[in-house]
Amino acid sequence: MRLAREFRTHLKLVLAALLVAAASPALSQAVPAAQEGGLPLVVGGGVSSYYTEIYSQRLVGPTVWADWKLGHGPAFLHGFGVEAEGRDLAWGQPAGSSWSFLTVGGGPMYTWRHYRNFHPYAKLLVDYGAQKNIQIDGFPSWYKSDKWMIYAPGGGVEAHAWRNVWVRADYEYQFWKVEWFDNNFLNPQGATLGVSYDFSRIRPH
Repeated sequence: MRLAREFRTHLKLVLAALLVAAASPALSQAVPAAQEGGLPLVVGGGVSSYYTEIYSQRLVGPTVWADWKLGHGPAFLHGFGVEAEGRDLAWGQPAGSSWSFLTVGGGPMYTWRHYRNFHPYAKLLVDYGAQKNIQIDGFPSWYKSDKWMIYAPGGGVEAHAWRNVWVRADYEYQFWKVEWFDNNFLNPQGATLGVSYDFSRIRPH
């Protein structure tokens, strides 16, 4: 299946890149003992830029996220967590249009926390996606909105900025199954740059 092939290909690329980064001693130093307390929660927000594929158009908009970390229990669970994410892409649409993408969802993630100021991560989200104010030539005039289930593998890196504040660079490759598009998949993809606040009070030193 096209979905399975593309999913495996992009997930392997993300994981390979993160593993190479994690293995490189030049990128960071090993983490010594850290102080940790409070909630194992990270919240953040940023700006996303995505290539939507439908109009061959890039849309921009805000993204927010919250990560719950499994920092307790067996050592092999450390680094695992769950991410919830929401995104509204509405800036940069074609002239005279108010078309936009909205996605909300979540899923598992794994963060390499073996380094002092550098945390690569990988994730696999399942989102609810909707489009609003659709305007596509050749489609019925009543077809103004639609919604889909979305599969979104991705990954990125968080860099420590100050105290509990981290800067995040994130990438996702999405799979939207579209019935009116010969049951094929649309593949919006893009990057997010933002800032996170870590409530678990991990302070590298």
